[in-house]
Parts: sequence; C-alpha cells; structure tokens
Amino acid sequence: MFNQSCHCIGNVRAADSEKGDCVRAVGYISRLLELRSRHAVYWYPMDHIASHDNPKLKHLKKLQQKKHRDAEHCFVIENPLTIRDGLALGAIPIELYVTPDFIERSADIYTRLTERVTPEHSYTVEERALKSVSALEHPQGIAAVYAIPETAIDMHQSVVVLLGVSDPGNVGTIMRTAAAFGITQVALDLESADPYSPKVISAAKEAIFAVTTARQEQAGIGAIHKRLPLYGLDVGGTQSVDEVAWQQPCGMVFGSEAHGIPDALRGHIDTFVSIPMSGAVESLNVAASAAIVLCRAFVVGQR
Repeated sequence: MFNQSCHCIGNVRAADSEKGDCVRAVGYISRLLELRSRHAVYWYPMDHIASHDNPKLKHLKKLQQKKHRDAEHCFVIENPLTIRDGLALGAIPIELYVTPDFIERSADIYTRLTERVTPEHSYTVEERALKSVSALEHPQGIAAVYAIPETAIDMHQSVVVLLGVSDPGNVGTIMRTAAAFGITQVALDLESADPYSPKVISAAKEAIFAVTTARQEQAGIGAIHKRLPLYGLDVGGTQSVDEVAWQQPCGMVFGSEAHGIPDALRGHIDTFVSIPMSGAVESLNVAASAAIVLCRAFVVGQR
C-alpha cells in the first residue's frame, strides 16, 4: 500500500531514509491528498526530499556562490512572485522545489508551474530542509533553478553600462529601473555585482528576466563606444540631465558612488551629464541617480 501511494502521489528519496522518515512520509502523502481534495490543486508525481543532506539541496546551497553559478551556468530564485512573473515572460525553471505548505498557500502559482515544469525535474521538500539551504531570512517554501542565458549586447539598442557598481541592491534596482524605462540590456564590468546573485535578484525582481546582462572586462565599453554615443553621469558634468538631447540609441554609463567613472575609461564618454541638486547633500545614491537619468532619457525619446 505504501509503495502504491508513493507511485501515485510522490516518492520519498531512499537517500533521505532515516529513523522516523517513513512515518513522516505517510503523513506527507496524506496531507497532499487532503490538499488536492480541498483546493482542487493539480498535482503530479514528484520526488520528496526529507533531509538537508540530500545532494539536490546541497547543489541549491552551492548556487548561492558565484563560482558555482559560473561553473554550472544556472541560478536560483526563491521569490514566488518573481517566479510567477517569469512564467509570463517565458522563463521556465529547469528544476523546481516546493514545500507542502507552499502548495497550500499558493495553489495558483503552483498549478501554473506544474503546467510548465516536468515531474522529473520537480521536488517536494520538507520545510526545515529547504529552509536550511535558503539564501533568504524568511524563506517562502519555493526555490526554482534557471539556466543562465548566453548573452551579447545588441548595438542597435540602448544599453546601461555599470562600472564598479559593487552593491548588489544598487545593481538590481538599476536593472529594474532600466526595464521600467524601456532599456532591456545592461553591461557590467567585473568589479560590479554579479547580476545573478540572490541580493541582485531580490532587488531586480521580474527584471532579471526582462533585462539582458553581459559581464566582462571594463563592461566592453570600448566596443560599445564604437557603435553608440555614450553619456556618463558625473558630478562635474558639463550638461544638466535636463539639457541633454539624448540621441537614441545610446549608452548611459554609471560609475561607483565612491569613485565615479574610472579615469582610464573617461575617454570613451562623449558627454558628461550632471544632475542639478540643492546642495543639501553631497551626492545621490547611484541607483537613485540612474533612475533620474533613465527617466529623463525615456521622456525625451518619447517626443
């Protein structure tokens, strides 16, 4: 009877077998049957992971580190709303991990996912086990793994260029702001935060799927400058953000808050742009500055 139930409802991984796991497994299966009857949730057979020592969960934990993301060309998202919005943008997880509680709380999102992710790449996980490998302070019972796409900058479209922007919150916010104002690609240098890190994704939200990112030495600014005019934000900029004609397409360059655009790369900038301020503060956060510049360029481009 137990094996038949496992075949119809889900499988408890043999590698997770510990004293008491069989009892928990029976309770887990009973709970899923109850959820299905109460919520009319579409549910298909998937493996169940009970232990944090499971190799799949260890793999999830490793993907919090850039070296493992780079080696395996994949990343993790744990925000259910971002995962849901990704589906609308055509982003399908290559692996899916959910807790029974998540299935109960978010039956609509779960049902959408089951329509796109195959059973052999889907797993239910004990809540304590998934929490042990989460990058979030308050995990929400889901983790989705995505492939990192091969990307290149399209020189026929505008691009945001980030130089030395190392704070992941700033990088993610700039990505989301760029998407809001119609720019779908961001070039980053190697000193900038990895766009697929958990903190960048937390700030970027659905823009992680809407914006193409390319990370390389000096953000490839030399090659970009050969094809596009470059506007660089600078405290000593000769033109106010309100005075720039904003030729389209173009590149908009932002440096770090501490050092700005590196001296060695300033020769690539065609126009240095400044933001007029009252003088009450010395400078703006780079993400806030980028929002002002991107908004202004968007408004001018709409005329």
